[in-house]
Amino acid sequence: MRGPGAAEGAIRMGGVPKSRRPGGGRGGGGPADGKARGAADGVRRTRSARSARILQIETVMKIDSLEKLLIHELKDLYSAETQILDALPKMEEAASNEELKTAFREHHQETKGQKKRLEQIFEGLEFEPRGERCEAAEGLVKEGEEVIEKIDKGDVRDAALIGAAQRVEHYEMAGYGTAVAFARKLGKHDVADTLTQTLEEEGKTDRNLTRLAERVLNFKAMAIA
Repeated sequence: MRGPGAAEGAIRMGGVPKSRRPGGGRGGGGPADGKARGAADGVRRTRSARSARILQIETVMKIDSLEKLLIHELKDLYSAETQILDALPKMEEAASNEELKTAFREHHQETKGQKKRLEQIFEGLEFEPRGERCEAAEGLVKEGEEVIEKIDKGDVRDAALIGAAQRVEHYEMAGYGTAVAFARKLGKHDVADTLTQTLEEEGKTDRNLTRLAERVLNFKAMAIA
């Protein structure tokens, strides 16, 4: 199999093939072309340095510092949020109680914002958010899917869906709390403050689900029994 061509290789490194650069052919260009080439080279060097930093931690990912541990934790949370985004619409559809449907729908929108915050944090830290698969979140999401498969639609399923959702919330709260502590220790207070916003949202969602379960759903499920 042929390796990547010059164009593909240059694109991966954030550059432009030499044959396609302004003034890149033989004979060069004037002073303006020289300045343009110099600026382009500066951008490429910056991108290459950033790519090298990303490659260093993401290819090997030997966690030997608190900073790398924070990055690992953030990647795990990003994977979790991505999986939860896919799961929440299914949970909304599977629920019967309108308040529970609304709770899942609203948290789905909230989760989009939480994922966006993580992307902004990664941009500031100059790392890519992808690269990890959160197996814990995958297992918790699978438990929710099993609830839908094994329990008929109604109040009992709704009660079980709340339990499954709260397990996810508790996992996220633990993860965000840990990441906040790491960020504070590293002096990354802006990161910690941003993560704290999400931590507070997860706590609020968990409390709302508890109130809904205690006020309505668990009593209805008991009545069926």
